[in-house]
Amino acid sequence: MRGPHLLLCALLLASTGCTATFQNGGAAGPEQTEWSHFFLFGWIGHDEVEARDLCDGAPFSRVRTGENGLTVGATLLTLGIYTPRRVVYACEAPTK
Repeated sequence: MRGPHLLLCALLLASTGCTATFQNGGAAGPEQTEWSHFFLFGWIGHDEVEARDLCDGAPFSRVRTGENGLTVGATLLTLGIYTPRRVVYACEAPTK
């Protein structure tokens, strides 16, 4: 009886991550997704996202970080050794 309760608690804790969204205000182009890589429950890894690098120097329109089912699944599967975060971004659409 203890096993299912522990699993449920682990799933609930893994799904309580935060999400951050940054908007620059320009017209958004298509969204693209990348993962940023962390280890040991997020204690080790590079936690900065440089929007200019994502858009190859062009202005960015929106950057959002957080988790989804795949990143939570990867965290659970590796027992917290690998804890990726999803980065969704959109560069400014070119004006005509």
